[in-house]
Amino acid sequence: MINDVINNFYDLLDKVEAYLTDPSSHPKLYATQQTKFVIEVEGLDGSGKTTLVKRLKETLPQAIATKTPSGSLTDIRPLWDKRGGILARAFYMISNYVLEYEIVNGYEEDVIIIDRWYASTCGYTVARPPKNENINTVDCSEKEVQRILNIGDVPDVMFDWPADLRLRPNILLVLQIDQSTREQRVDNRANAATTDGGEGGGAPSRFNPWDAENGY
Repeated sequence: MINDVINNFYDLLDKVEAYLTDPSSHPKLYATQQTKFVIEVEGLDGSGKTTLVKRLKETLPQAIATKTPSGSLTDIRPLWDKRGGILARAFYMISNYVLEYEIVNGYEEDVIIIDRWYASTCGYTVARPPKNENINTVDCSEKEVQRILNIGDVPDVMFDWPADLRLRPNILLVLQIDQSTREQRVDNRANAATTDGGEGGGAPSRFNPWDAENGY
């Protein structure tokens, strides 16, 4: 079973690489840029992204809702989350290009609504605690704290959003919410072990060092 999951992942990566490097893919990309309308919804866990995405999908005709990592990466994702660190960050970075490939080559809907995309990957990767944050309140080891602090030293040349993606959102929505309310929502989800989206929102991000222990 696990071998099939890994082989399917490698096959998908081969297709994505071919799409990104083969000039013959340009007409499909251009057609997608001209005919599709992409809405990207961003925000910290508990800010209301899942609920907004659901409402937009219900309201807009010919719309489809997706996320990163997309459904095609559901089976392989736990392997990378378990390893964490730079390997997990590499996986989440790759998932952005996988979604672009899938939109260009398989989505028939006119409107694509994305729950987190490239902006989230960059944000979490270069994040550092606020200057006034009491680091002792973060539930992680001293070694983990130092690793989180060092993430902010990643050079700017590592990321060039949104130029890294050839397909870019037509609208980027960034949601904000009162911090205490957000933290309460995240705690409630963790306590309830919520694993699916819906009215109650999505599960705590496994790529967020502040919302889940060892989530980074």
